[in-house]
Amino acid sequence: MSNELVPIEDQERTLQIFDMKPQAMVASATEIANVLSDVINRQGLFANIQGNKYVKLEGWNLLGSLLGVLPRERNVKELEDGSYEATVELISTKNGAIVGCGSAICSVTEKRWGNAEKFARRSMCITRATAKAYRLGMSWIINLAGYEATPYEEIVDVGQSIYREPPKQTAPKPGPQVKLFEASTENNKLIKEHFEREGVSFGDDNKNLYEVRDMMLGKPVDEAEAMLVEFVKGLKNV
Repeated sequence: MSNELVPIEDQERTLQIFDMKPQAMVASATEIANVLSDVINRQGLFANIQGNKYVKLEGWNLLGSLLGVLPRERNVKELEDGSYEATVELISTKNGAIVGCGSAICSVTEKRWGNAEKFARRSMCITRATAKAYRLGMSWIINLAGYEATPYEEIVDVGQSIYREPPKQTAPKPGPQVKLFEASTENNKLIKEHFEREGVSFGDDNKNLYEVRDMMLGKPVDEAEAMLVEFVKGLKNV
């Protein structure tokens, strides 16, 4: 069996999903998000920070590839104090059109990067600008895949990071691992089949499906499945 990714149907799609009517656009983006979620989980292209999942740049690049979009440096310059500022564009592979843009700085005032070699600051600056360009236009699809909208690089690498390493503590004795409900093709199918089995409507633009899925994400599997049953039961009683 081949391990190659199966491409999304109709490779002419690329960014054409943004020209679709709302219901078709969400359905197409959800299909992409399901493929994206499976690969990110399987390849470990995310970091779990305080219970939240942040996608690494490799995962954002994967999303761009699925949409037919690649990053391109527009400008990288060294500032007077040795900091670097970069601007990165997103380019459609179909026609070369610019479909997104982001800029970022890697500063000498940052604890991690202040004493780093110039090439390292320059490279990190480009990495941040690339992640920012993807986030500005595509973060909602990352959300559909079950991840935070902020790239991992913006959480960990920025000098004034919103994330702080917790104080070191004695590791607790290992206990039984609790399996959490995650965004995946299999789990999306489970939710849909339960709706169909109970004869309950998905709602306009699949609103009911998305609402209960968002409620279930990150919960222990048993608890999540119980929430699904109660949610559908409530819809039946309306």
